[in-house]
Amino acid sequence: MLEPLSYIHIKRSTPAPAVVLQGILTVFFLAVGDIEALITFASFLIWFFYGSASICLLYMRKTHAHVHRPYKAPILLPIFTLCVSIFLVLTPMIDAPDPKYLYALGFILSGVVVYYPFVFLKIRPRVMDKITHLIQKSFLVAPTKQDISQD
Repeated sequence: MLEPLSYIHIKRSTPAPAVVLQGILTVFFLAVGDIEALITFASFLIWFFYGSASICLLYMRKTHAHVHRPYKAPILLPIFTLCVSIFLVLTPMIDAPDPKYLYALGFILSGVVVYYPFVFLKIRPRVMDKITHLIQKSFLVAPTKQDISQD
């Protein structure tokens, strides 16, 4: 996403641009479809990401076993979460096959297409500076101190 969405209000310390964007997206999704389909779609994606996080946790446990962890979750927890997420992702696809689940997976993969050039390769279009300036002026927001020190 756009970096300015992480900026906070200069007096209230709230992420105003992110809250406004979330409100706009919510209104858009409610206007376009019915609430039941939205809940089904959202839960499908949420459990897909829970399963992905569980796979990553198990992978990191195996490949980075010697890294210090302040908290180490019991191994049965990510395994159980992975099993539940596989069940909750596959059940709707098997019970009522619908292309909307493939669209959901395509939506997730579109994030990779955006992530690779703009985040991994750090390509920044010139228009981003203007968008950043507009968001800062409109919402009276600025980067956090941590964001400033990373530059």
